[in-house]
Amino acid sequence: MPVRREVGISRGSVSALVGDLDVWKRSGAFADVLPANDPVSRGIPTAENRDDWLGTPQGTTGPVAGANPCSTADNQSLLVGSSSSNSDLSLLSFARRGKVVLSQPWVQMAIALEIGVLAAYLIFGAERAGSPAEWKIANNALVVSDDRGIELWEHPFDKPLDGQRYLHENNHLLMNHAWFGDLEGDGSIETLFVEQMAGESCALICFSEIGREKWRFVPRFPTDGSVKANTRNTEDRVPNKSGPVDNPDSPLIIRSFRVAKLHRNRPNSIIAVSQMLVNPPVEVALLSFAGKLQGAYWHDGLIGHPYALEVADLDHNGVDEIYLGGENAQQQRATLVVLDPDHMNAMATGADSPAFPSVKETARVLFPRSCINRAFESKNHVSRVLLNRDSVTVDVVETEDRHSPSILYDLDARLSLKRFTWSEVFLGRHAQLAKEKKLDHVLTAREESEMEQIVVLRP
Repeated sequence: MPVRREVGISRGSVSALVGDLDVWKRSGAFADVLPANDPVSRGIPTAENRDDWLGTPQGTTGPVAGANPCSTADNQSLLVGSSSSNSDLSLLSFARRGKVVLSQPWVQMAIALEIGVLAAYLIFGAERAGSPAEWKIANNALVVSDDRGIELWEHPFDKPLDGQRYLHENNHLLMNHAWFGDLEGDGSIETLFVEQMAGESCALICFSEIGREKWRFVPRFPTDGSVKANTRNTEDRVPNKSGPVDNPDSPLIIRSFRVAKLHRNRPNSIIAVSQMLVNPPVEVALLSFAGKLQGAYWHDGLIGHPYALEVADLDHNGVDEIYLGGENAQQQRATLVVLDPDHMNAMATGADSPAFPSVKETARVLFPRSCINRAFESKNHVSRVLLNRDSVTVDVVETEDRHSPSILYDLDARLSLKRFTWSEVFLGRHAQLAKEKKLDHVLTAREESEMEQIVVLRP
């Protein structure tokens, strides 16, 4: 049988046209080179099986007279074989209808290499999931994804979530729901999420990077002389008396929370601000990164919504103080409260109520009410706190409507007034109300002087 050596085929390998192979097979000349126990030898064509073995049509006993056995497309296919030292052809594997492949070690190596390349692509070339960065609520489950939208894990809830609390983002009570970051300082990304269910107190839940619940904190108003953080494996109690509330069993919602490193050489802490659904007081809870309650402060009035909760070390003593803006219910005035995290080991309302033990804030600032506020509202409140390197800017809102007139107060690090500024909305509203005779005056220097009379209370 004519064989040939093809360019690129390794040493010891030969090739032949399938047409030449067919002629060789029909001649029977190969029978002497096949071992008696070789499986191929049992397939030597006989009168009974030659058609199946040779792959020729039923009833055809050989090539058509005068035809070129190498003229068809199938016959142009090459068979690659191996010439071994003992002429052992048992590695030949014949496919039906003239398609044959020789099983060789180098062929197997090539296949293995191709599989390895494919596996490497799937492992290293395919998109890898990142760290938790985004969240959504779907089918009553928390679904967490990376920053490319690749879903990482989901956590189903046993009871229905209050979907309205997650939808109305313009409501200050409902804006701060989730946080992603390295809470414990070990390189893994934790997820903090506020679980909000209708008619029940909210829970702040910590999930691991793969979605395992690590702990949960449920705020509770103290009714038995103590406050207890409902944190798994936590039994912290802080001395206290019953507080002046109409319904101490009312659910508390987590209004906002903040993760911060309050001490330079200590782990992260969590500040969680909770309130009853309708009325004050408000709890400011200080938690460790493991959910352990470290201190709490109760304030008589709404404070600490997401835009009015900040931390900074303006006095440069190495400890970040907690700044909370809101209102003082007793004084009916806008207020800024400054807390020292190292002295939140008891409770107070901030209103000197005898029902609570006295806990002195680092400072408390009361802001005056404008003529617009006195004419149309019962109190004003702080809507935003902005901290700069050595100063604080406080935005005091004078009405409750959507486009509320406000006044900006700039305070220094000691909370002394540097200046105040009427907002454009305030100036326009005041002029309009005076024109409509709803106010009996225009802005005067005397009124400006009145607005400078802030009150700073210290221990």
